[in-house]
Amino acid sequence: ASTYIFKAFDGDLDSKIDETLKDNISRINLLDMMIFDRVDFEKIINVKAKKKLNFNSKYNLVTLNELVNFQSGLWTSKSTNIKKVKVLRNTNFKLNNGLLSYDDIAEITVDEKQLIERTLKYGDILLEKSGGSDTQAIGRVVLFDKQDEDIYSFSNFCSRIRVNDKSILNPIYLWAVLVDFYNNGGTIPLQNGIRLLNIDMEGYKKIKIPLPPIDIQQKIVDEIEKIEKISLDNSNNIDKNRNDILKIMNSFNQKQEKLDEFIVLNEETKNPKLLSEEYFTYVDIDAVENATGKISFDKQIESQKAPSRARRIARSKSVLISTVRPYLKAFAYIENELENTIYSTGFAIIRSKNEDKLLSKYLYYLFMYNENLMDQMKTAMPKGQYPSINDKDIRNFTIHIPSLIDQQKIVAQIEELEKQIVEAQAIIDSSKQQKQEILDKYLK
Repeated sequence: ASTYIFKAFDGDLDSKIDETLKDNISRINLLDMMIFDRVDFEKIINVKAKKKLNFNSKYNLVTLNELVNFQSGLWTSKSTNIKKVKVLRNTNFKLNNGLLSYDDIAEITVDEKQLIERTLKYGDILLEKSGGSDTQAIGRVVLFDKQDEDIYSFSNFCSRIRVNDKSILNPIYLWAVLVDFYNNGGTIPLQNGIRLLNIDMEGYKKIKIPLPPIDIQQKIVDEIEKIEKISLDNSNNIDKNRNDILKIMNSFNQKQEKLDEFIVLNEETKNPKLLSEEYFTYVDIDAVENATGKISFDKQIESQKAPSRARRIARSKSVLISTVRPYLKAFAYIENELENTIYSTGFAIIRSKNEDKLLSKYLYYLFMYNENLMDQMKTAMPKGQYPSINDKDIRNFTIHIPSLIDQQKIVAQIEELEKQIVEAQAIIDSSKQQKQEILDKYLK
């Protein structure tokens, strides 16, 4: 570290920091570590200050507040002069790609006078000003892209950004720039709070964005819209494939049989090495990604001292089922047993007694996609008690068991559909970098 300190005194502030030291060394402007907006100057240096993101552009940087107007949102009104309206909330930001999800729209009664100033128009941008989490910074932005006659407004956890003069600033260009600003961590220095994060609105209004000529903005918009079209097509393909999987897994008409007859449930390790070792890999229930059934080994699993509780293992071809909320819909499939690894008692671990009668992979898909089995899980949850399912519940579940050949066909069909979903998602994920490259090409 002293080498970089010496270089800094010598004027070198740009040399690359070695990968092994990036968690220990960073460069921050001293001015960003001091507070100047209080009546009495405080001689304090904040060592936890986060580096502010500044746009690097060949074009003039203009303060956001000079180009747009901000409007806070609304919520239910007790006024006598009210109207029912669709209201967009933080939950509609869930796509995390700058676009709105219209799946879950709240309808509330609001004051008509307030609604006049808060009715959304095509090209408006919504800023998330409250919310966030430990893993997700506050300050996401989404584009309102509806062009129908429906009236939409937005909640008080959001702020609307509307361009003052579209001959100077293209709203779609602004949206792309603000999404890029968020993706690069620009809102992190502007957030405050602990559990519920809030964004410093005055600080956000002072963001300086590149303002190229309107024709350059349009070129950027045209190229980004091509990327968005590809992403939308792939998103639609993902939805179609998921619906196809649901149709496959909910089309059974043969009799149901009790699960207990076909499974081994919650094996404990008999491995002397694992029993004696002080450290091992422990898989907790929040390690499973609900939508994909994958385990996030890089983030959620860590080596720790062995707890006194039972050391559950997952042998090859095992199905993990989380049995407590909020993880009740988390399922995973373990293709091969992992050495020196045990699993939380928040999981039920199921393995087929005989793969010639019941394929474990088929059973995994039943838990992931079969509505009948999910209904049984919901019914088994005790009312008024801690929401969970126990071993007895699982053993009493009834499932459809087609012939082995049919099970193999079903598994092969779904594996192919899942493969296509992964490929489509990879294309969608790459769009963020592609849009970054478009902005860099025109602005730098």
